Amino acid sequence: MTTALSMLGLVDIDPAPDVGLEINHAPTEPVPRRFYLDRVPQIAIHPDQYFQQLFKWGANDFDGVFLLEKAQALIERLGANAAIYQQPGQPPVLEAFVLSATVDTSVSPPGLKFELALPGAATFEDSVNFSDLWKGTVKVTANYEAGMEVTVRPPFVVNAIPPTGNVDLKLLLGIKAQNTDGTPVTLLAVAGGTRLQAKSIGGSVGVDAHLSTSGGEIKPEVQLEVEDGKLIVDFSQGDGLIQKLLAGVKLEAKFPLTATWNPKDGLRVTGDAGLEVFIPLHQNLAIVDLNGLYFSLGIGSDSALHIGLAAQVTAHLGPIVATLDRIGADAAISFPPNGSGRLGMADFHLDFVPPKGVGLALDAGVIKGGGFLSVDAAKGEYAGALELTFQDVIALKAIGIINTKLPDGSPGFALLILVTAEFMPIQLGFGFTLVGVGGLLGLNRRLDTEALRVGVRTGALNSVLFPQDIIANITRIISDIKDIFPLAVEHFVIGPMGKLGWGTPTLLSLEIGVIIDLPTPAIVIAGVLQASLPAEDLAILHLQVNFAGGIDFQKGLIWFDASLYDSHLLIYTLTGDMALRIGWGDQAIFILTVGGFHPSFSEIPPDLRNLRRLSISLLSGDNPRLTCATYFAITSNTVQNGSRVELYAEGCGLNIYGFLGYDLLVQFNPFHFIADLDAGLALRDGTDELMGIHVHGELSGPNPFRARGEASIDLFFFSISIGFDVTWGDDAAPQIEAEVDVQPLIEDALKDDRNWLATLPANTHQNVTLKKLELPPEQIVMNPFAVLSVSQKIVPLGFEINKFGNQKPKGRSARGIRDRQLPALKRRREAGAQVVRTNAQRFAFQHRRQLADGCER
Repeated sequence: MTTALSMLGLVDIDPAPDVGLEINHAPTEPVPRRFYLDRVPQIAIHPDQYFQQLFKWGANDFDGVFLLEKAQALIERLGANAAIYQQPGQPPVLEAFVLSATVDTSVSPPGLKFELALPGAATFEDSVNFSDLWKGTVKVTANYEAGMEVTVRPPFVVNAIPPTGNVDLKLLLGIKAQNTDGTPVTLLAVAGGTRLQAKSIGGSVGVDAHLSTSGGEIKPEVQLEVEDGKLIVDFSQGDGLIQKLLAGVKLEAKFPLTATWNPKDGLRVTGDAGLEVFIPLHQNLAIVDLNGLYFSLGIGSDSALHIGLAAQVTAHLGPIVATLDRIGADAAISFPPNGSGRLGMADFHLDFVPPKGVGLALDAGVIKGGGFLSVDAAKGEYAGALELTFQDVIALKAIGIINTKLPDGSPGFALLILVTAEFMPIQLGFGFTLVGVGGLLGLNRRLDTEALRVGVRTGALNSVLFPQDIIANITRIISDIKDIFPLAVEHFVIGPMGKLGWGTPTLLSLEIGVIIDLPTPAIVIAGVLQASLPAEDLAILHLQVNFAGGIDFQKGLIWFDASLYDSHLLIYTLTGDMALRIGWGDQAIFILTVGGFHPSFSEIPPDLRNLRRLSISLLSGDNPRLTCATYFAITSNTVQNGSRVELYAEGCGLNIYGFLGYDLLVQFNPFHFIADLDAGLALRDGTDELMGIHVHGELSGPNPFRARGEASIDLFFFSISIGFDVTWGDDAAPQIEAEVDVQPLIEDALKDDRNWLATLPANTHQNVTLKKLELPPEQIVMNPFAVLSVSQKIVPLGFEINKFGNQKPKGRSARGIRDRQLPALKRRREAGAQVVRTNAQRFAFQHRRQLADGCER
């Protein structure tokens, strides 16, 4: 550890080199003399300037001796052999395993030259235990066909020159802190038991190179990783007041953290934590609710290390509910060069951080409501919300988000406003009422249909259509809105909304909105349908169906998704998903499903592979539980259906698991079906079965019919199975396909005047009105400047087909018919028409081409 810090110039050591003239070895027992903590910010912010001051890197008198000696000491400390050779008048050379390094004096200012000494393939891995907690690791994996050379020029210009073949080299030098007994490593701790701990903390210096004769890439980097980090807030050791208010409260939250540094980009923090970690807690602490904690770590513009801890809390004070976001403290640790800080070498400042967001909710009888304001100057984002209710007659709600910076940090502007108004029902007739109106407007924002589909299942759609309790749920609502409507330059979104009801009082309500994204264009209808029977206050059955559907003109797709959300029958939960897909063109498809698909059906679109079964939980809780699930699906060539009942109960370390279900898949062309029946009951230890009985049966057909199945009884170490497999009936006879001549059908379609259309060019206007004429067959009247076009929907012209419905095309029909081969078109051209255009039509290719078995298009 000390040797690594010494190489970076953060620690001085007293040198004690071995006596020798030709070969020098680094001292084996370094003695720390002084720490330079004030240099840490310089490494992160200006690495080129720092290494020039330390090693003369980039100067004309750089000789590399000091740098190579530091590298030699580090390599030997990690357990590998390293030596420095120097001939008179020549720069020093460091030899270590497969790598040699020397000063490159052929360039100005001088740089470094690295060479791989041995061609071939090699792997080296070793570790050195510094203590019971710390250890160092080194791992080298090299695969190359010949030696290679790498030069590094100031400031950090890397050039690789492999003589022949390809080179893959991965070098990793690391240091890691992890207790051998598996107990966590404490990173920070304060009185009262509150602490920040991790399974391990470590850092590594690595090079990942992939090179060839035509060039390549080298990525050097330094990485810091905190594995299974956990923040624990424990009030059990606090003073009397804290113990009284927060007795028994112990908060835990996990977070990963990875920080990466390289000479080009400086310091970057990646992973879920980023520069700031929000830990959701949702803990009730007497008079306040602790919604979550923010933990931040970074280096500020003042070169100080900033550690921040803030909270999001909600306080209930009579008629007022106040929410404070990001209120806490910031600790700044700096390292003055002269060592005159309050803590010796370090200086420490602790500052109070006022909330960045404030929300208030008011219930004063006549007027109820509240507001919220959030300011994030660093991101250039400002968000606000307002909610007011007047004597329960009208409720006004508004949400706004303004951005002054684009995602890449460049200046820009984006706006999103959501406004809704709900009022006393206005009668529309037949029991229907209008209970609300609203709208959405977005500038430089677009509609993300994939996020909207996810929001249908997760309930995020409720944050867009007439959101409720916006002040209390403002964080979730704004997060959902930003996910569904992300920033996008030159996009415009508009969405009128309405809320309808049926019955007095309202038994059925529908929140619906039409969202238009320009200039894509995209049109989406989204809504929330709710029903409470027999009454909303005392609902035996409550159904909420979130849905969204639209037309994607670019993909040629009509889609519709729906999900049961927060629905129940008495105390029994109802869940399930539904989807519809209708595609045309190259992606022709038809799918309608409620609850998913047959387990053996493979032609499922990627966005429909995780649909939930339509199910009901007949027992509350997870132990015991009894669930019933079903599904039904129709595609262009199949019908699918199935159901399943599952029972689970746990006690005394064991559990009982039972199930009964069936699955049915019917294929139309060629006709085939398969039906499965499964049943079982078992006594288990976890997932290990101790004893049980299982039955499985399958029936398929009809050419031939086949029935097979198996019944088994398992008793500890013994198992008895009985099976059968019976086949009857004849194999399917070869199909005798009837032939059909398609060309006469096309001719009949072209003789129909309704399929012909004369249209004027865009820059031409018709200044007269033509009288309707009685014309003989096969004659039409058209403007001399018009374009004559024709369309037919029998078969695509010029396209080879081998199927027409359930029949086989005959002769030339199978090879494809071109427009010049049709007499009706030929006669129109001979009549003197300037242009004849055949309009392209969309065809379902499964009716024109024979597709592979099980293919759905």
